[in-house]
Amino acid sequence: MTGPSTSDLLDLTAGEPATALPVGVSRSGLPRGAQVIGGWMQDLTTLHFAGLLEREFGGFVPPPARPGG
Repeated sequence: MTGPSTSDLLDLTAGEPATALPVGVSRSGLPRGAQVIGGWMQDLTTLHFAGLLEREFGGFVPPPARPGG
């Protein structure tokens, strides 16, 4: 799937703050992510909670360099 999902669009059009973050890699090597959605005017709450999740899951890890790249 490319682009935002239907639920992403509903969250954005409702004006709710949302923070997306990486939470690891699947067995097949694909990245996994989570989205934290907060209430009206709770932007800092979603960012703080995303920071707690990042601390637990290790945060972003860059992929290995491509051979010859």
